[in-house]
Amino acid sequence: MTDRSQISLSLHIHKLFMQMKIKKQTRSNQELITYICTPTLP
Repeated sequence: MTDRSQISLSLHIHKLFMQMKIKKQTRSNQELITYICTPTLP
């Protein structure tokens, strides 16, 4: 594994982690937005 892919992977994980953190803080709003923005599956 190259250093570059290692860095991008950790950045990606960090981004996901931050999103989870934000989701926890504003959970109801986030869920509402997700519900509205997500197309309903058949």
